[in-house]
Amino acid sequence: MKFPYNETVLEHFRHPHNVGQMEDPDGKAVEGSPACGDMVSVNSRWTRRPRSSLTSSVESYGCASNIATGSHHHEQAKGKTLDEAKS
Repeated sequence: MKFPYNETVLEHFRHPHNVGQMEDPDGKAVEGSPACGDMVSVNSRWTRRPRSSLTSSVESYGCASNIATGSHHHEQAKGKTLDEAKS
């Protein structure tokens, strides 16, 4: 069976990165759709020394693209400053 996703998406779906809860996050966002059952929760913490950088954790439920997106989000944001992460 041919999947409609590329290898990067499939890798993040099969082996999501930084999954789990985070104790005392600086920020938390939850988004989901009751209609389709997908949900993603992103927790973030800012380390201020030696330089500001982002650490995040993801909990994602639902289809392959939803799980892969949560995992990919972490990879794109980790270690960046707030301004870098915003851009």
